[in-house]
Amino acid sequence: MDWKFSLPTQCPPKEARNDDIELYRLIKNSPPNPEDFVPLAYELKTPHQEFEDEFLKCCSHGLSVFKSIDGAIKWRRKYKKKFKNHKISKGVVTREDGMILETFKNPHVTWWVSTDQPEREFVEV
Repeated sequence: MDWKFSLPTQCPPKEARNDDIELYRLIKNSPPNPEDFVPLAYELKTPHQEFEDEFLKCCSHGLSVFKSIDGAIKWRRKYKKKFKNHKISKGVVTREDGMILETFKNPHVTWWVSTDQPEREFVEV
């Protein structure tokens, strides 16, 4: 699989899978655009930052998405300094769009993107 963003070695984890799933993402723009779909590692402009934990390093190269709108709302509240003015978008990620894995606390999912336009299926809700 070709990745939109370069990934560290052994990333995504072997437990990650291809799936067709409806997911939610916090976005700045409506409609969503490419800058709303940049992994944390690239957003911080440190794509090769040395995280102490290889799993965290791998996750920082994927996108944070949620299996429920409630999960996105809770995340926005928990990290209100960063996400205070963010909207919530919903979209369907298909098997061809990359790999996903439930990470951290439910309903958080990390999505390692293989599609060139991950924003194309997402709309503000």
